[in-house]
Amino acid sequence: MAPVSDIVFAQDLTGSYIDDLPNLKILIPSVLNRLSNPFLAPVFGDGLRFGLASFKDKPISPLGDPGDYVYRAELGLTNNITTVKSKINNFSAGGGADLPESQLDALLYATLDNGGSLGYRVGSFRVVIIATDAVYHNAGDRAAVSPDTIANNGDSVINALEDYASISQVKTALEVNNVIPIFVATSDVIDSYKGLVTQLGRGGVLPLGSKSENIADAIKEAVARARNVVSDNLGTNEDDYYNAASFSSRTGDKIVFGGGGSDSISLAGVVGNHFIDGGAGSDILFGGSGADRVDGGSDNDELTGGNGNDILFGSSGIDFLSGGNGNDYLQGDSGDDLLRGGAGSDKFAFATGSKFDIKELGVDTINDFTSADVDKIQLSKTTFTALSNSVFPTALNSADFATVTVDSLAAGSSAKIVYNSVNGSLFYNPNGSAAGFDAVTDFGGRFAQLTGSSTPALTTVSFEVVV
Repeated sequence: MAPVSDIVFAQDLTGSYIDDLPNLKILIPSVLNRLSNPFLAPVFGDGLRFGLASFKDKPISPLGDPGDYVYRAELGLTNNITTVKSKINNFSAGGGADLPESQLDALLYATLDNGGSLGYRVGSFRVVIIATDAVYHNAGDRAAVSPDTIANNGDSVINALEDYASISQVKTALEVNNVIPIFVATSDVIDSYKGLVTQLGRGGVLPLGSKSENIADAIKEAVARARNVVSDNLGTNEDDYYNAASFSSRTGDKIVFGGGGSDSISLAGVVGNHFIDGGAGSDILFGGSGADRVDGGSDNDELTGGNGNDILFGSSGIDFLSGGNGNDYLQGDSGDDLLRGGAGSDKFAFATGSKFDIKELGVDTINDFTSADVDKIQLSKTTFTALSNSVFPTALNSADFATVTVDSLAAGSSAKIVYNSVNGSLFYNPNGSAAGFDAVTDFGGRFAQLTGSSTPALTTVSFEVVV
C-alpha cells in the first residue's frame, strides 16, 4: 500500500487569468472527483488530501500591483472535497502588472509549506500543481528594478525585499521534500514550462485545455512512477500489447500504466491482485484471476475483470465493463457505458463526487442485472442529493422509489428514483412531482437503462445508497 499522498493546487490569480478562471473552476473539481476515488488507493494510499494556494507577483512596480503577493496558502490539506470545491469557486483574479508572475516563488513556498498553513503529513508523498497562463519570474528580476533587493535565501519565510527564487533553489527544495510539480499551462507558455521541468529534473506539463480525465491520468502516473510503485515499466505513448510473458515475474501484485496509445494489456496468468490504468487511447484491459482494479482512462475502452472480486472504472468515453466471475464493482463514470456484471453479486455504481449532472454521468446500460445474484445499483447521495437516506449503506427509502409503465410519467412522479418496469429506463427525479426533471440545469433525467432477456424487476432493495 502506498503511503498517504498530499496534493496542492496553486492557482495563478493575476488579472490575465480572468478569462481562463471559469474553465478552471469546472476542470479542477472534476479532477478532484476522479483522484479521490477510493479504488486509487494502490497509487495514492488511503486518505488522499487536497490543499489550495494562490499567487500573483511581488507588490512593487513594474513587477506587480499593490496588494499582490508571491504566495498565499488558501486552504490547508483536507479530505473534505466539498470544502475544496467551494473555495475554488470563490477564486477571483486581478492585479499582476507585467506578464511574468511569481510561479517559482509559489512553487518554493508551497513545497516548503510557508507558515505551516498547508499541513503536510509526515512521510506523505506530495504533488504541487501550478495552473498559470504566464511565464515565470526568475532570480535577478527584482534586483533589476529595485536597488533594495536582497538575495533569496531559499527558505520558507517570505521577505518583501527578497529577489525571486532561482531554479536551482526550487530544484533543491523539491528533491529534499519529495515533491512532484505539475504545470497546467495555456498553449502560449507551455514550452516555457516544458523547459523548466527539464531543468528541475522532475514533474510534468499539461495544456490547460486538457480534459479532466487526462489531468487526473497524468497525476496518477506521475505519482506512481515517482514513487517507484509501477511494477513493470511497460507503457509508452504508442499502441502497446502486453500479456503474461511481458512481465518480469508472473507472481505478485502489479501496478501497470498503459500510457498513451490504444493498448492491449492482459494479466491473465499473472498471480496477484493488480491495478491497471489504460491511460489515453482506446484500450483493451484484462485483469486476470485476482481481485483487480482496472481503470480505462480516457477514450473508449474495454475492461474485463476475469475471476475474483474486481473493481472496474470506465473513466471518460463509451466503455464496456465486464466483471466476469466474482462479486464485482462496476462504475462507468462519464459517457454512455455498457455494464455487464457476470456471475456473482455485483454492484453497478453511479457517482461523480458532485451533484448530479447528466453531462458528467451519461446514461449507462446494465444488461444483466439479476436479483437472484443479489446484484445492486449503488447510488451516491453526494450525487443523488435529493434522496432521503441518512444512514449508509442502506436500501433506497420506499418514499423515494416508484415504478411507471410509460417514460412520460416519470417526471411527474413524487419519487426521486423512478423505474419504467416495461422498457427498463431508470430516472432521477430530484424535483418530485414538479414538471420536468430539472432539465434546465441537467440535474435530473434518465441515467441508466436495464436490459436482458427480460426487463428485470426492481424494488427498493435492488438499490444501495452510500455517502
